[in-house]
Amino acid sequence: MEDKKIIYEDDIVVVKYWQEKKIIENKWKKQSILDEESYRKPFLEAINFSKKNDVYYFISDIRQEGIVSHKEKKWFKEYTIPTALEHNIKLAAIITNYNIFKTYYINALIKLGNNMNFRIKMFNKYSKALRWIDSYKNNLNN
Repeated sequence: MEDKKIIYEDDIVVVKYWQEKKIIENKWKKQSILDEESYRKPFLEAINFSKKNDVYYFISDIRQEGIVSHKEKKWFKEYTIPTALEHNIKLAAIITNYNIFKTYYINALIKLGNNMNFRIKMFNKYSKALRWIDSYKNNLNN
């Protein structure tokens, strides 16, 4: 199996690219209050990377994500999802611990994604998210 390449990392998040599967993974490492720069930077790095590389799938593990302001949630909805679509990212898996507040927000993202023809699904385990992406890829190849 191919190693994942780190494309961005700081104290609270790591973003990796898995070339074999064409996946960018974003994993929050510790909870903290996320200001504009600390929240946006990993997504902007992922988007910039996707401009020059084959990326079709996105996994975001938010189980350790800190507090995200309404302003940043709005930015994610209005900027990140449309930009991901422009760069051929086909779907996103979000791994969460099903915290009630995160679940509410993710359900809003799923609804928005559906309206934009961008599939988003919520999982509680990385392995389940990866199986979902693999099944989507297998269906495309058949």
